[in-house]
Amino acid sequence: MDIVDLAQEEEIARMARLLNGRLRPVLAFTGECHNCAERLDEGCFCDADCRDDHERRFRARVINGVQARGHRTVVRVDLPGYPLC
Repeated sequence: MDIVDLAQEEEIARMARLLNGRLRPVLAFTGECHNCAERLDEGCFCDADCRDDHERRFRARVINGVQARGHRTVVRVDLPGYPLC
């Protein structure tokens, strides 16, 4: 294994760490905002503030190693331009 192989492995590991930091839970449409339980006709959150609050709490749970009751562990990479839900 030469220096190029080592650099490639290091870059792959770095990219995996970065992608893992971008993973979010898959949220199903329930007809209610996942943050404040307001009734919705579409989407998972009533506005950007509720989405951001939910994301903040989710990240805190991940950092603290706590999984919320009822949340699925399926994750996806959030792609720019696509809705969270």
